[in-house]
Amino acid sequence: MANETTYARMSSGFAETARTANQHILDALYDLNHVDLLTRRVDLAGLPTKAHDIGLWPRLTSGSIAEGADLEATPVASTNVTVTAAERGLMIVPTDVLTLSSHAAMMDFAQNAAEALAEEEMSNVAALATGFSNIVGTTTVNMTEANVITAITTLKNNRQSGTLRGLLYTEQWADYVTSVGSSFTPASSTGKGAREETQDFAFADSGFQRDVFGVEWYHSTAVPTTSAAAADSAGMLIAPNRAIAWGVKYRSRTEIERNASLRATEIVVTAFDGVAEIEDVAGVMIRTDR
Repeated sequence: MANETTYARMSSGFAETARTANQHILDALYDLNHVDLLTRRVDLAGLPTKAHDIGLWPRLTSGSIAEGADLEATPVASTNVTVTAAERGLMIVPTDVLTLSSHAAMMDFAQNAAEALAEEEMSNVAALATGFSNIVGTTTVNMTEANVITAITTLKNNRQSGTLRGLLYTEQWADYVTSVGSSFTPASSTGKGAREETQDFAFADSGFQRDVFGVEWYHSTAVPTTSAAAADSAGMLIAPNRAIAWGVKYRSRTEIERNASLRATEIVVTAFDGVAEIEDVAGVMIRTDR
């Protein structure tokens, strides 16, 4: 087997010879995960299938009729979107020499592998922003307050209701904050002190930036680039229940298997899920400068 995690690979940070104690081992910095809040979850656990169809009613119209005239039947044809789950995974093989001679424990490897799968989970959802037909913002131009208002208006014009949620790249949020008050004047003269006002827009460790214009906003580095030169970020504003489906057989599973002849242990962490756009008019891509 190749790519085993040996003592030589890990000793610089996790061995006692480096005078390292557990409290001085720093976690890797994985991306924030907002998948549950940005999708319509389809639970496929226990079902004899890896795919699920989500039905969409067509929008019907009515009209006037003349007295005594027979109505003609209106054909009604539904459509559907299929979300399909697929396997994702990561295997790490720490040797016995490593696990018996360092601070790195089996469950530490498993936990970090699970974090990596969660990061990919978030990236898969964020990547769907580039598929929406409705786009606000201007390429290579900073995000503005006007972009936010236009994105909200676009969804409302498409009759989307309920909680709307936005996902932005960190620089997009920072550019938006710089623009606050440029379109909606009262936002720049709330009567509060400058310190309190800046706290309203500070980056939150949770990634939840609170409500702005009645919309919940989140930031994440998972937001993809767009344009040939990767000069723009593809954020999005969506109606979560109608924009993106997330089909889940299982979210994360850890299995540990001993390889005696190798004197090592295989740590396998997998997920079985998939995402798909449901309704194009339930989302807006916010394309602005990276």
